[in-house]
Amino acid sequence: MVTGIQIHFLLKAILRTLLFILLLHILTSAGLKAQSLPAEAVSEAVALMTSEKSVQGNTSSIADNAEPGECYYAKSVVEEGKVMKAMKREEIITFTPPGMESLYTDGHYMVFDGYLSNYNGTIVLFARVTFFSNEATQTYGSLFKNHELLLKTDDGQIATLRCGQSESGSLNATYDKTTYLTYYEIDDSAYKILLERPVVAARMFWSKGYEDYTVSNPGFFQRQLSCVR
Repeated sequence: MVTGIQIHFLLKAILRTLLFILLLHILTSAGLKAQSLPAEAVSEAVALMTSEKSVQGNTSSIADNAEPGECYYAKSVVEEGKVMKAMKREEIITFTPPGMESLYTDGHYMVFDGYLSNYNGTIVLFARVTFFSNEATQTYGSLFKNHELLLKTDDGQIATLRCGQSESGSLNATYDKTTYLTYYEIDDSAYKILLERPVVAARMFWSKGYEDYTVSNPGFFQRQLSCVR
């Protein structure tokens, strides 16, 4: 025979289980909403990112020659039910570890280039990180979804971007380079910070740790955000 006390504890156990399921659903839904992009948007972005043959060289020319208020679009589609704006790709970070400069006299150990895109109101940074080395995966590992990219402005504000797609890197042994392709979502909080001030430094998180970089194109986010919204 089931007593009143047993029923009481049974109901409490059921309630705890239901609350746990509800909380898990809320957290999962929130994470997907913050990080997901339609496959169509990602495939279009990868095509734009890989359409230019040169990794180094011409992507910094926009920053050097841009006129105030001028927008350089790689693609701009605004029609009923669809907004797709993609800026032209630019170098954002170049980096060579101290002591290795003599090995990279004609370039850099790492080049981080990318562009901003607006897909139906969601603004993201599509990024390509190229290491001119065949050992990058051993040194850095992978980029995982939700890994952070911290961007510091010249007045000390920090904008946090989160990786939207895991990437393990692609090795091209012929040309001795390793390439990572992914994207980072720019939420409203980061948008306000990045539109306001130049970005001077970045901290990028990898599966094997993090590394700090000086931003070689400080006006990138201000310039592209003003065009892509």
